[in-house]
Parts: sequence; structure tokens; C-alpha cells
Amino acid sequence: MKSQSLLFTLIFQCFSCFGYTVLKPDPYPASGNIARWRDELKMGSEERIREDQEPETGSTECIEMAEIPNAFLCLSYLQETMNRIFYRASLFAEGGKDRNRGAILPLSSNDYAKGLVLAKGHDLTFADLRAFFSLNEPLNVHEMEFRDQIWNKLAERSEGVILGFSIQNVASYEDAVSHEALHAQFFLNDRLREAVTDFYTKALSVAHRTVAERELGRFYNTNDIPVMANEVFAYLLQRNANRWHLRELVQPCARQLLDYLETRELNVQIIY
Repeated sequence: MKSQSLLFTLIFQCFSCFGYTVLKPDPYPASGNIARWRDELKMGSEERIREDQEPETGSTECIEMAEIPNAFLCLSYLQETMNRIFYRASLFAEGGKDRNRGAILPLSSNDYAKGLVLAKGHDLTFADLRAFFSLNEPLNVHEMEFRDQIWNKLAERSEGVILGFSIQNVASYEDAVSHEALHAQFFLNDRLREAVTDFYTKALSVAHRTVAERELGRFYNTNDIPVMANEVFAYLLQRNANRWHLRELVQPCARQLLDYLETRELNVQIIY
């Protein structure tokens, strides 16, 4: 009996470190199919949890989007699991209201504990992940598992973006995916990134930019122009934009932004 108990403990520890963070092999047509993927992961993860074949943190699966090559959606069962994987890397890449880019958030900090509950989605370039995992800093078990099971299989690619979202989340998965997919396009398309940044710095009125700084300044460093331009872009054009942080600007500015991009022959995809 003791040997069986030891065997079960070892198996369970293995499940909590490896095996349920999975990189799926083929590009996936995400638009219109996210609900099916979500339901399949949810049912499979819950069944494995019931059978003691998976830890309570559940599965994470990553797959490349057919619509946006080199953009990988990573779907976690729990919002907390998603944030244990990505929150510190996101803060390292983007900084925050009172935090500069490149700083490492200690695992013991109160800000880390808050982030596990509050962050709703993530977007990380391969360059940012490469820098984060090259640091000589302690990683939590979820960061290590993601590095070993996902990142190490993608690291040789010259460019790419990881987009994190989750099934159990205070934000709808459709809203999270549409928001993060816009970030992916910003990162992967140089012309789009330049145009969006120009729109934010030159075309957006002072009054509207002041609103953006007021609302997004609760989370981001408003002096970081690339971050602010990227967030304004995503919050104006995402699904249900009129329910999110820049809802005050959607009516006067979303069409203005789309027209600005269209005059430059740039199209964006809204995916959910």
C-alpha cells in the first residue's frame, strides 16, 4: 500500500509539472471555433481532474492561429493558472503603472498575488519571452512547465506572439481573444504598428488622448508610447469595446482609427 501511495504521489507530481501543458501541432482556424476548443478543453480537463489524472489547476493548450501566422493562442482552464504562467513575463515586457519594463516581480510580492486574480489576458512577443527566460531568476512551476513544454519548441522561430486567455475568467473568452489577437497583429505587422502609433500620437485629439491616459493609466505607464498605442488600438476595436475601459472613446474614435488604417491599405481581423 505504501508503495502504491508513493507511486500515485510521483504520478501526480509529474502531472502537475508536465503533460497537460500541450503545444498542438497544426494551425487552427480560430474565428468561430474558439467555443468548440474551449468546450473540449473544459470537458477533458474536468474529467481528468475528477479521475485524479490532472491537478486542480487544469490544462493549458497552445495552438497557432491559421488567420495570423506566428500568433499562438494559449488557453488555460483557470484564470489563475494562466496568470501563474504569464503575469510576471507580461509585467517584465510591458511594465505597469508604477513599474518600468525589464523589472522582475518577486513571487512573494503582494502585486503578484493581486495579478493572479485580476489579469484577464496576455500578449507576449517571442523576443520578450526569450529575454524573460534567459534571466537568472527563480521561476514558479507553471512558468517552468510552459518553458519546457511550449517555449522550448518555439524558441528557434525568429518572431511570434503568445496570447494567453482562460476558460474560467471574469472576462468573456470572446472579448479576451479579440483583444489579444489585435495585439498580435500590432506586434507582427510593422506597417500596422507604425500606423497605429502615428494615429495615437498625431491623429487622436488631445481631449481623447487625455481620456485614454486617464483610463489606461490605472494599469499602464502612460509615458510608454508603444504600450499605450497598442492598448488604445485593441480597446477601441475589440469585441464589445463599448463595455471596456475605453468605452467613452469607441463612438468618436473607433471609426476614425479604422478609416486611418484603411487609407493606408491596412486591414485588421477581429477574431473570437
